Amino acid sequence: MSESNRYYAVDARRVTDALRGRSERFNSAIKTEFHPVTESVLARMKDGDFIPWDMTPLRHQPWKVFTEVSMLIAMASSIQGKEVGWNAWSGRGRLLIPLLDWHPLSRGFSRRFASRPVAPFYFSRRHLVPTEKQTPYVESYPHSFFLNQEFAATIPPLLRLIEQNFCAVMEESTSPVTGLRPGRPIDKAKQRSLLLPDTDDNHQVWQFNRAIHLYNALCHAAKDNTDLFCIGY
Repeated sequence: MSESNRYYAVDARRVTDALRGRSERFNSAIKTEFHPVTESVLARMKDGDFIPWDMTPLRHQPWKVFTEVSMLIAMASSIQGKEVGWNAWSGRGRLLIPLLDWHPLSRGFSRRFASRPVAPFYFSRRHLVPTEKQTPYVESYPHSFFLNQEFAATIPPLLRLIEQNFCAVMEESTSPVTGLRPGRPIDKAKQRSLLLPDTDDNHQVWQFNRAIHLYNALCHAAKDNTDLFCIGY
């Protein structure tokens, strides 16, 4: 089993506008016949409705529906912005959601990265997972985003986590990113040398490799003065 993330520098408002049918480029790009449920969701969004991700009409639908809706959100992000990162990983390093995938980072970080719907989607039952130090998560949830004004509080702790995990896994006192100014991307050559083999079931390695890609995507979005969208598959 494998999973992946694509990152887009794009304003959340522009993604919502596209999903609402207010982007000619997005509307003209939709040429596929979708599952009837997906067609219904599209029509409702254009009519101004809000769609709960965890209740009817989406809950308990086949994977085809979630794949199609995820594709629409990714297409809106791509058309309204630009791709700034991509990564893939085996499914073994993740902890049992909604446990501590991103500990020791804050619950706010975990929520923004793992379970934050963009309008017109929303969660109707987020209160079901209020447990201390846990991240709300809804099955099949494909996307999340960081707002530009959240970058200043997000980028430095993420860079520190990269350094801490490298030192812990490699048993070193410093890392190749020691001294890097928060907000400055890790160059491609250094990024390739930093990534660790994920052949073993090591959560720190899983977290470390994903954090590098996310950190660089945040830096690129900050440079473009946009929000950052994370689309999972």
